[in-house]
Amino acid sequence: NQQIATVVPVDAITGHYDTLQDAISAPIIVGQIITTTGYHTVNDGGAGQYIVVVGGTGVDDGGSYLDMVNGNQLELIVTDSVNINQYGAISDGVTNDATSLIDGLLAGNAVDINKSSKIELTSSQAVIFLEKIDSINFNTPTTINILSGIVNLDKRILMSSNTLRNLTIKGVDDGSYNITSISQSGSAKNHSIILNISDTSKFTVGSFALISDATGTGYPDALRGCWEVLSKTSSTVTIKSTINNVWPVMTITSATVWPMNTIFRWVTGVVGLAITGTLHTLSNVILDGSWDITTGTNEDGAFDGLQVGSSPNTPETGLNESEQANVGSAYFARVGIVKWESNATQVLGKLYGVLLSTCSCGWRGLQAARNGFIGAKGSSASGNGASGYESEEGGYILAQNSVAIGNWQQGYFAIGGGGISCGSSFALLNVTHGLEAKNFSAITTDGVVSELNDIFGVTTTAGQILIGSNAVVDNNTSTDIVAAEGGLINANGALTIGDVSIDEESNSLYIKPDGAVDLPFSKILENSNNGKLRFDISSIGDLNFGFDPSNTGSYTARLRMKNSGVLHPTNDGVGALGRTS
Repeated sequence: NQQIATVVPVDAITGHYDTLQDAISAPIIVGQIITTTGYHTVNDGGAGQYIVVVGGTGVDDGGSYLDMVNGNQLELIVTDSVNINQYGAISDGVTNDATSLIDGLLAGNAVDINKSSKIELTSSQAVIFLEKIDSINFNTPTTINILSGIVNLDKRILMSSNTLRNLTIKGVDDGSYNITSISQSGSAKNHSIILNISDTSKFTVGSFALISDATGTGYPDALRGCWEVLSKTSSTVTIKSTINNVWPVMTITSATVWPMNTIFRWVTGVVGLAITGTLHTLSNVILDGSWDITTGTNEDGAFDGLQVGSSPNTPETGLNESEQANVGSAYFARVGIVKWESNATQVLGKLYGVLLSTCSCGWRGLQAARNGFIGAKGSSASGNGASGYESEEGGYILAQNSVAIGNWQQGYFAIGGGGISCGSSFALLNVTHGLEAKNFSAITTDGVVSELNDIFGVTTTAGQILIGSNAVVDNNTSTDIVAAEGGLINANGALTIGDVSIDEESNSLYIKPDGAVDLPFSKILENSNNGKLRFDISSIGDLNFGFDPSNTGSYTARLRMKNSGVLHPTNDGVGALGRTS
């Protein structure tokens, strides 16, 4: 009997194919294991090993299972991880490879990105990406672009992977626009501000507007912050400012505003973003906690918007015992952290930022603790339920050209060994103090403006504050400068301090027992024939007044003294006119 042989392609015998598309078309049988050199083309990064299974075993997702021409399926053999090219990513910098990344994640795999790829995610894709971000190995510098819209989240997003140092996450950059004038209505915590802008097409109701700088008369910097967009017309955008005080007098000649249309929005009652790895960059994004400061109660708690660095099992981080303590670091550019029930940020690691804005939160704006560091140039921390900037337990904040406006407690607050440097910054309209340093902490600043605060402009209790040149500490409701219990304030620079006509009820300088202040006293008396300084200390030592405010050759300044304080007045530096005890 003559047998007729079946012709079998050589590839079916060897089990190797150049591309996945070749294997899909081959007449290979169930149980056979095959390999490919590429997905679309040879050596395109999508090489893999597959086993042939019965059709319908899985759903064709372009990677884990693929339907074959003969009705069978190819099942990808996975060891530790897959890569996005095994799910069809082109990695040419032009094609959007988002679907390949998401399909790999949805299959439950750890996913490698080994080749530079263009990835633009929709809001729904971004949810999957963020919730599974620690399952991705960014083995090459990678930029993930998130399109405009709201990314709805209901759980903490933990970023702990060591490969995050290669990751940049970007929201949509719709450019900046100029504000030509404003008008205001409403009251504390709920100011409605109409911004006049020539082009409002990129602003969206329910999104946010980040105002990075402002010039004009009065107090234009009070406008700075990240505020919710309530409504708009073709030429105006109305925002909600949560400054916890009256609206200050101002006119705007120019201000820069950025429409912020990529929003990560969490439900209330959860922590937002926790970074214990090293994230290269997050930019053009809002972290929104959905909490309303106008109706909520201001209090500390565990539901922070951003946590950088961690210690296991602490109320501050909410970590589980199984999670390891890491330093954590990140760089943020033009990011708003808003409407969180507790702190906007708590940094135990390192956070570097430009145009970082924390507003409308139930407790602190930017906090550095336990040796944490925040570098936040051009930042704003306004309209929050406690302090704008707070450092403690060895934490340090570098916040040049920043604003802390209308917070329910201090603008800038250092306590328990914390430190803050806030040169060329503004502390306005805070419900307690502009700057406060307590308990072996320190604040240094050049050119600070601390005005219109409800209690003190600058105050220290057992701490130190150095106020450099061009500072203005004035017009604060109770007292402009207060030092107590070993606290030291050095303000011996070019300084405007206090009302030049100081009365007994509203002292612009108040040194409590054992406090010390180094001031340019001639500046205080420069325009006053009746200035008053109050010292409630046992001895103030020798004070040399070297300025004749009335040009009469005599001094009319009065000094209220307690317990044998001593004054040595001189009118021209030549000789002493007398001694008062």
